[in-house]
Amino acid sequence: MNALILHLETCKQHNYLSRVFCTECRRNGWDPKAFATTLALAYFLRKLNDLKEDWELIADKSKIWLMDKYAPKADAMFESALKNIPA
Repeated sequence: MNALILHLETCKQHNYLSRVFCTECRRNGWDPKAFATTLALAYFLRKLNDLKEDWELIADKSKIWLMDKYAPKADAMFESALKNIPA
């Protein structure tokens, strides 16, 4: 996983969001899988809100997993994800 993060962080072919992902994970000590989950939730909320019925159950299950495993950091991860996904 660390090699993938290093690649995404330094490769010029990857977009802004992948660099933000890597920087946020390293700076805050976040698990990449957990932060990726919060980014997906933020994307659903920001970009697919009109399809909420289609993804709501998946989001609920993901939120339970995040709170169970990463409760102290989950809110901060989600706030960061929302800042990086434009409305």
